[in-house]
Amino acid sequence: MLRTNLSTRPFYNIRAVQAALGALVALVILFTLFNVISLLQLATSQRSLGARAVQAQSPRLPCEERRGSAEAPFGAGYGRAAEEPA
Repeated sequence: MLRTNLSTRPFYNIRAVQAALGALVALVILFTLFNVISLLQLATSQRSLGARAVQAQSPRLPCEERRGSAEAPFGAGYGRAAEEPA
């Protein structure tokens, strides 16, 4: 029967194991920071592009209203003349 306690020092190179685990933790933290920064940049970019899209479409509305009001006097008579043969 084995009477020695192996749990007191299971690794002889405990510093190498701790250094490897520390490097792994540092790598995970760096990747997490990179992902958070990328997420914030993309969210800001999406917000600004959304605002630009709204601005790009908002000037079209008054133009369409103007075009509709300008075509109304001509559209009524011209449309009937084109549809009904004389």
